[in-house]
Amino acid sequence: MDRNIVLVAVVIAAILIALVLVWPYNRVQPKGPTTCSEVGGSVCSASESCPGAWLRAFDTNRCCDSECRHIVSVGLDNTPGGIKPATHPFLWEIERDPPSYLFGTIHVPDDRILALPDSVIAAFEDSDIFYAEIPLDMTTTTYIAGKSMLPRGQTLKALLPNDVYQRAKIYVEAKGYSMSAFNSFKIWAFAGTLALLDYLDVMLVKQPLDIYLYSAAVSAGKETGGLETADEQLDIFESFNISEQIMILNMTLAELEMAEDEGLSVTEELVETYLSGNETLLLEETMGGMPLNDSLAVKYGALVLTTRNHRMADRIAHILADNPGKSYFFAVGTAHYPGEDGILALLADNGFSVTRVVSASAEDPRGLS
Repeated sequence: MDRNIVLVAVVIAAILIALVLVWPYNRVQPKGPTTCSEVGGSVCSASESCPGAWLRAFDTNRCCDSECRHIVSVGLDNTPGGIKPATHPFLWEIERDPPSYLFGTIHVPDDRILALPDSVIAAFEDSDIFYAEIPLDMTTTTYIAGKSMLPRGQTLKALLPNDVYQRAKIYVEAKGYSMSAFNSFKIWAFAGTLALLDYLDVMLVKQPLDIYLYSAAVSAGKETGGLETADEQLDIFESFNISEQIMILNMTLAELEMAEDEGLSVTEELVETYLSGNETLLLEETMGGMPLNDSLAVKYGALVLTTRNHRMADRIAHILADNPGKSYFFAVGTAHYPGEDGILALLADNGFSVTRVVSASAEDPRGLS
């Protein structure tokens, strides 16, 4: 297993990690209101399922009224921070009447990613129904947060071998965090978080792309859904026994430490690949280096990507077949699309014609596939 194990963890697990930022956060919180009530608006409980979006990632309530909702993004913005959108979005059109769309996401809150091209915004606005990988309503996200934590009485410090725990502690503290903030995380959740430590501050004030799109869909009154259930995603990581999870954690630490020594950032490399729009390069960076003789690597790749690709492609096919006359916008992690077992090939095998949407004015100096 080499660096691809970390990249896959970021691509696949980060959507879950982004939803568990309710852990005790041992650093100074960013300035600004933490709830709607602090800015003169009102809040409603999660059970009311009111429209709007989180004002902060760790809020337990959602905004209800117009006075508060104007603070969060209720529509898509193609120039956050004045950043020019990428010219080659991972956007495909499924040819039908009306057309539906597949959009590749990356589960990181970054203005370069949130700067959506006009083609993506147009496809989103033209669609009737929005689907993410999993439902992103408050009930689901609260459930995921709970399932990502260890049972009462268990701690990472007690579960991990001392050398692994100390290694993780050194890495976490070098990033300015306290290890105690993660002590209740399950091992797989902690391993996924490590690759996102540089983004945790940002996650408290900005939404990852999937949640950002979901919030905009809810605000626009679109029907929303998920191609998988929370348990189906969680069960993948729960299927690794403690020894396997420790191995993955150790490998993750090794690759992150090596990247740091080389002055590199694994997550930044992935973001840059995503912004290039090169699906072949993305596939190579996430899965291309996985050694076939490493049983854990093979299991990881099969469960995290291949099995889920087939499941999501099958459900997309059934949704489209069962709902003629409706336009769908499917937002799924980009690593799920390319390759022989990717969603694009699997939909083609089911008789769907899928075409990459490319800006007519976009130049292609990088030899995109």
